[in-house]
Amino acid sequence: MKPGGAGGSRGAGRASAGEDPAEPLRPAVGRLLANPALSAPREMIAPLMLAMRSYKPGSRPPARPFTDGELGSIGLPVLVLVGRRSALLRPRQVVERVTALVPGVRAEILERAGHGLNLEQPEAVNERLLAFVGAAPEPVAEPAPEPVAE
Repeated sequence: MKPGGAGGSRGAGRASAGEDPAEPLRPAVGRLLANPALSAPREMIAPLMLAMRSYKPGSRPPARPFTDGELGSIGLPVLVLVGRRSALLRPRQVVERVTALVPGVRAEILERAGHGLNLEQPEAVNERLLAFVGAAPEPVAEPAPEPVAE
């Protein structure tokens, strides 16, 4: 019998020390689940994974939704991007609500994205952010205050 077990194939393809044995499967699983974030490079999702591991339920109060009054009082340009596959939000209702309440909002539902759309569709998110920032009006500079005579 060969050292790797019957037929000698056992251990072939195994990850070496310090490597994630599931790493070669990530792209296939990402495609299977239609979630490109699963196949993102490790260094890209490492901070997110650390945050998830260190999160302690009840350590902070849950985020509360904005009230209609708060949304209606926004006086700045707003871009809202929501992933159609978000498990946390109802994308159509989010877009309908912000469109009705936030003056001049640009809201869009991104296909093939869930709640982590910046990881799942980074090119689409960056394209929309750059277009949004590029279309924003230049801030009006207020004149400098007159020096006070002493």
